[in-house]
Amino acid sequence: MIHASSTRNPALHLNGSHYIAQHYAAVVELCSSNVFEDLPTLRLIVPHGGGGIPFHFNRNRALHVAESLPPFEEVVRNLYFDTAVYDADSLEMLIRKIGVDNVLFGSEMFGTAKTRDAETGRFFDDILGDVEALGLSTEDRAKLLTGNALKAFPRAAKHLSLVGVQS
Repeated sequence: MIHASSTRNPALHLNGSHYIAQHYAAVVELCSSNVFEDLPTLRLIVPHGGGGIPFHFNRNRALHVAESLPPFEEVVRNLYFDTAVYDADSLEMLIRKIGVDNVLFGSEMFGTAKTRDAETGRFFDDILGDVEALGLSTEDRAKLLTGNALKAFPRAAKHLSLVGVQS
């Protein structure tokens, strides 16, 4: 997993701008590089839906065309993105832009969203509630909640099957 580290720069809000900007930058740089040609079996997970990637998807498509790079919409699918985006609308856009096959369930351990939304009464980081609000097909829901993680971690999938855990 790629996750930005802390910053001591007082000009950057750690949870508000620093992490999200670094996740976005990592995706842009990885997709503009040869890393997936050099390491075709590399599996990386980008947290928080890749920062602004879904919102600037066509910007990156345009840059790839202008710079004669492989199509962004293809190369970005070498990455997995987690669901920790804190609302169903953003999650729906992530799935629409990236594709359900490259999105996997991820939630907060601690941090930004441990407060309640006064409008809904739910915690902001109730990611499972956001997933359920999307009305995904049974197949897509299974991919997002377990299947894609097992695809990203084949050794874990093998171990789980050996100990009798069903996905």
